[in-house]
Amino acid sequence: MWKVSTLLIIWFGNSFRLQIFTKIRAGIDQVKRLEKELAVSQPTISHHVRLLTEYGLITATKQGRETKYSYNNTFACHNCLVFTSDFK
Repeated sequence: MWKVSTLLIIWFGNSFRLQIFTKIRAGIDQVKRLEKELAVSQPTISHHVRLLTEYGLITATKQGRETKYSYNNTFACHNCLVFTSDFK
């Protein structure tokens, strides 16, 4: 549990990454939509989405030429209370 908690602090130490995760958790599932919502460049969003996917916090599903992202309900820290409230 401590290892996962420490990793969460590292993962969310970047404000863009936290904002992106929060938007994906809320249902915004495409990089194009994230780009509009956050006013951040596509390469920056893609970088952080890739990291969140590698960490296992979100999942990526190919649908034709698009990739849809969603919150990973099976993440190891799913029940560690980090995800029980909205991030601000």
